[in-house]
Amino acid sequence: MPKTTSRGDGVGLRRLGGRLTLFTALPLIGLVVPLLALPVVARVGDAHNWVGLGVGQAVGALAQTLVMWGWWAAGPTRFATTRNRSERASLYFESHYQRATLAAVIVPLAAVVSLVIAPAGGRIIAVLAAVSLSANGLLPSWFFMSMGKPTGIAVYDDLPIAASVLLGTGLVVVSGLPWLYCLPQALVGFVSPVVFMAQLRRREPLARRPTWRSAIHDGIEQWPIAATNMIGSSYSAAPVPVASHIAAPGLVPLTSADKLYRFGAFAPTALVNALQAWAFEDASRFRRRQLFGIAAHTALGIAGCVILTLLGPLASRILFGAALSTTWEVSLALGTAFLWLSIGTSINRLVLLPAGRSKVILLAGVVGAVAGLATMFCLSRIASSTGVAWGLAVSEFVVVAVGAGPALRSLGQYPTGRLAGIRKTIGEASDGD
Repeated sequence: MPKTTSRGDGVGLRRLGGRLTLFTALPLIGLVVPLLALPVVARVGDAHNWVGLGVGQAVGALAQTLVMWGWWAAGPTRFATTRNRSERASLYFESHYQRATLAAVIVPLAAVVSLVIAPAGGRIIAVLAAVSLSANGLLPSWFFMSMGKPTGIAVYDDLPIAASVLLGTGLVVVSGLPWLYCLPQALVGFVSPVVFMAQLRRREPLARRPTWRSAIHDGIEQWPIAATNMIGSSYSAAPVPVASHIAAPGLVPLTSADKLYRFGAFAPTALVNALQAWAFEDASRFRRRQLFGIAAHTALGIAGCVILTLLGPLASRILFGAALSTTWEVSLALGTAFLWLSIGTSINRLVLLPAGRSKVILLAGVVGAVAGLATMFCLSRIASSTGVAWGLAVSEFVVVAVGAGPALRSLGQYPTGRLAGIRKTIGEASDGD
């Protein structure tokens, strides 16, 4: 039987507030700095560079998911099976060998794809943006998330990226070359993991020495989880590259709205990161806390939809300039996508994953990707880039629609067996903060 606790929801809510602060405040550093820097890049460059930046970031986001190869999801599971720090250090080195092997192929491929589909005047910045984001798949963030240590994510991920953004912005101001914005960022994904591994190796002896062969073998076994993440990224990163590839009119408003959407997409992830460990704390209140989490994400989704729809055009005009502002039609489409994204995040992470229903998540992702991409291409002929944006909203809605029934039947299924190891590890690591 799962272990229960006598602590009331009042204590649990205070713990939730503390976790939410840690998992939100620290990553906000890496979010706010680019938001403040982009207006500089937008005003120094032209529309071609702006679209090129959007294309490169979208391609890089998908490539980053490929490089990560599902470690955000599989990492906590494998972390939970380790018995000591030496085994955990070995696990991290194995993950790096695996991701470095993938990066050797995927990072150059992302650069080539961005070069091909970006507009002629924005190809350099597109290539550098793709390289910088795809290389971030090498960062050790999943390891610190498994330990419940957001401070480690800040030290090796958020703060280096923020510093590189500031440096790149300064180079743009001095030189007048927009592509220099991405150059320092391209180094972070390669340098930060090396620094962390050197420090980890000095602190902890390895229980076993990972090899490239074992890393590749384990990577093959991990493909179902990686496929689930890749499918989700394929449609979420698709709007700007698809619109650029088919040369749909209205590409600039879509690019600007897409940037605002991606800034906002951080909120559901931060909320569920805090809620997941909190929900696992008490078996007797698990179902109630699941419902609370879904309600919280629904409220967040509605608020985000309203804010993006009503304030998106004004915010983009203030941040990026009138020439690069978005429209309310595109903002409405991406605001609707944000609503379903937020609800889907809670269903997947708080209900389906704890119940061991990963196949449902994969199926929902496949159906959502097919429906969304088909909608993007079809509606682009009728409503240009606005139609592409609605394709993303269709994707997120279909994901929720497919997963809602199984999630309703899985409510209250407390993690057992191997899944209980994840719950135990997250809870103990969070207690140690």
